[in-house]
Amino acid sequence: MGCERDPGRADVPPPFDASWDRVDASAEDTATDLVDASSAELPSVDLGRTLPDGALVDVRLGEFPSFVADCSVPLGDPRRETQETRCDGVDNDCDGQVDLLLPSGSNACSVEARGVCAAGWAGCAEGARRCFAPGPSPEVSDGLDNDCDGVVDNARAASLRPRVLVLAPRYLWTKGGDEIRALASILDQWGIPYDLPTADTEFSAALRGLLGRYSLAIVPGYLEGEAVDTIARLYLEEFATAGGVVLLHKPLTTPSSADLLRLAGLRRTTRRTDVTSLRVGGVAVPAVRSLDTAEERDLLVTDDPSARPVETFVLEPDPEATTVVAARAFAGATEVGAVLTRRAVGLGAVYTLGHDLHSWSHYRCYVNCFEPAGDVLGLLIRDALREGASGHLVVKHTVPGLEDAILFSTHDIDATESARSGPWGAAGATQMGSVLYGRGAIGSFFFTTDYVSGWWDPATVRSVCALGMCPVGGHSVRHFASPPSQPVGDCSERFPGYVPTTLAESTLCGEARVSLMLAGEAAGSAAVAWRSPFLDVHPRLFDVLSEQGVRVDSSFAVGDFKTNLPLDLAATFHRQDLFHHRGLTELPVTLDDGFGARDEHGTLRTELQASNASSFLSAWSSVMLRNAANNAHTTLLLHPSFGVGQGPENLQVKLAVIDRLLQLAAAAGLRTDVSVTALDAFWRARRGALVDATYDSTRGYQGTITAGPSSVPGLTLEFGDALRRFDCPDCGPTLVGGRRVVLLGALPPGRRVEFTALPR
Repeated sequence: MGCERDPGRADVPPPFDASWDRVDASAEDTATDLVDASSAELPSVDLGRTLPDGALVDVRLGEFPSFVADCSVPLGDPRRETQETRCDGVDNDCDGQVDLLLPSGSNACSVEARGVCAAGWAGCAEGARRCFAPGPSPEVSDGLDNDCDGVVDNARAASLRPRVLVLAPRYLWTKGGDEIRALASILDQWGIPYDLPTADTEFSAALRGLLGRYSLAIVPGYLEGEAVDTIARLYLEEFATAGGVVLLHKPLTTPSSADLLRLAGLRRTTRRTDVTSLRVGGVAVPAVRSLDTAEERDLLVTDDPSARPVETFVLEPDPEATTVVAARAFAGATEVGAVLTRRAVGLGAVYTLGHDLHSWSHYRCYVNCFEPAGDVLGLLIRDALREGASGHLVVKHTVPGLEDAILFSTHDIDATESARSGPWGAAGATQMGSVLYGRGAIGSFFFTTDYVSGWWDPATVRSVCALGMCPVGGHSVRHFASPPSQPVGDCSERFPGYVPTTLAESTLCGEARVSLMLAGEAAGSAAVAWRSPFLDVHPRLFDVLSEQGVRVDSSFAVGDFKTNLPLDLAATFHRQDLFHHRGLTELPVTLDDGFGARDEHGTLRTELQASNASSFLSAWSSVMLRNAANNAHTTLLLHPSFGVGQGPENLQVKLAVIDRLLQLAAAAGLRTDVSVTALDAFWRARRGALVDATYDSTRGYQGTITAGPSSVPGLTLEFGDALRRFDCPDCGPTLVGGRRVVLLGALPPGRRVEFTALPR
């Protein structure tokens, strides 16, 4: 795994401000002391928990020399900062990152607005420091001024059902339904309740009874004028007048589009294939409330429109309509027109998107950076539903708990020192597991079982299991690349008969099946997770993995999918030429302990080491915190080995860095104790669980939860309001915190329960 970006060099450790309070990040009384931010050394730590009997090593990280590297801003220079706050092309805090402003401490900022719209975090955009603050949303009961009008909790009376209707025209089904499935996959990923009429449902028929049954109606794909006649327009305008929200995608201008354009508040639309970026800016409409970083407001569409064009429709607002522009399209540096508009209709609105927000041919980076482009549509839909539901939404949270997000720690065991003991001490996997255990974290370990070279050691797997970090995953037998020419095999390969000494003697089945079997036998439980040894994967890999009972894959990175949440490979619109709708959960890697790439031809990789550890920690912390703000996961890949071109001492540097990151994650309130199998079980059960609710100003929330084919461990609901009471007699024990409710037990498959919830 690697990234395009050059991290530069650093000579001091990351000067993190430990104040993570998002209400007043500059207040002294909110700071924590988990990390000595002024220390010039990695800390000497005693791990927080005593290791259990059976663990082979008790790590006590010792003193390390300062991270010494060149720094262009010497002490005493007025540009020198303990935390970077400037956007001047200089590494002011000497952490190896230029103009990377962490969303913490002295980067808290304010804009001229009221309520929640006033406070944000500073970031760099086009070489200048800007304050990125959230936009307004409907007022709810939570002690905050959500609509930024200067009054707290002045919510209007409402009676509604916070649910989405996907209005899929029949022609989209006729063309294969890919656009419909893409939208459904995103709705499932973000836990948004929705209904999708069948392929034989007429567009106009789906509109009947829209009022009162839904709060948001979405038309995916593209919208032909013939689909919206006068009757359909009147239905949708009546829906919006009562407070509902309509979201249209890519409307076509044709002779029959008069009603469609009138509905959208547009004069015309123009199809273009030269658009290179989409920039959110203009009127702060409620649907873009959560887009509060430079990366979310500047979405890169394509690197080369002539080679890889992406369809975008430029929208021309009707000057006589109540239409405002919230985002614009650019061809290079030239603005070409609006790409997101909002027409106010009564108490509601009609939004129009000129881009589907899931088609990209731009490569911002691969790992070790914040890439939210594939998450933006989910964030926008969630906030559009919030608007249509007058703030009173109910969605399935992305975490099995009250926490905002998860730091998911994974480790590839693919070097001698990571797999077995030696002069460096216990196996790197065992040492890494001990550090994780000491911080109350759970790591997932993917084992290369190279018995041919002689460094496979089942005892290392058992030591990881003794720390509570099993089941483990497979990572191949020989760590070969897997080109399309590699024979698939017949999946009867077994140890010890399978002995590939070269790539030509290997098979895809053998590398996967034997690795999984050996790792599972050593752990005493089936290995049901997999990570490929190299970035290119065999076109039959997911068929083989599925047939071997693998449930989780983590072979891809955020740069592949531009999403920081798990993907259902059976349903996703991504790379079905590889996935073949096999039922695995994909966990995209967000962070990696190397900048650059490593493949079978050689090394272009800069390893995490003492001289650049601060650079990694700054980048990792920034990504982790920005993902947390979106309720997205951060998946870390850290190899418990020396690293390419490094000596034995670098293993200890890596252990110290993960220890520091875990401390920062704890200070930020992230979960770090979810295993790969628990995370997979949660996401599978969450996908199958159906949530339906209504809201009324006098009665609060009333709804049902219906478990799917598997039990729901830790299902967590997020409400629009902060709650003072949640009642569900058949749910078992629950935990209420702010807007969230955790079902601490597991609903049996198919179980339907009823709940009520009262806002504060």
